[in-house]
Amino acid sequence: MLLAISGLYYQINNFAGFLYPAIGARLDPYVFVIGMAELLLATWLVVMGVNEQRWKEQASTAGVS
Repeated sequence: MLLAISGLYYQINNFAGFLYPAIGARLDPYVFVIGMAELLLATWLVVMGVNEQRWKEQASTAGVS
């Protein structure tokens, strides 16, 4: 959910910067705050990793080798 909000914010920021640069400049400081969702996802992936056995079970169930 946080990544969806982050992506929406990036789109709004870019669109505002294109149409009205003054508003885009006021939104720029919040990019770091919104970008925390990406950092949280990266940290979770590094710490938790991927359960390889479960991944293979799901792939075999789906018929992918």
